[in-house]
Amino acid sequence: MYLKLVYAKAILFRLDLALPVPGEDIFTRTEKLRKIRQNYLKASEIFSETVTHLAKIRPRDPNLGKWFFLWGTASSFQTGGQS
Repeated sequence: MYLKLVYAKAILFRLDLALPVPGEDIFTRTEKLRKIRQNYLKASEIFSETVTHLAKIRPRDPNLGKWFFLWGTASSFQTGGQS
């Protein structure tokens, strides 16, 4: 379970995804944002199944708050691009 949490954290903080820059065509910018959003959604999915399980079996885990924070950060992109 801990390995899944570390994996989700690694997905969340990937540095190899290209960021959109001003002056690019709309298709390139959209594709870059789509890949970033998919990355965050994948991390959120892993966090959702793992953090809730961890909270049930180890409710006093000192790192539980950190995992919930990272899950919230990843989940913020579920509605971020929909406005």
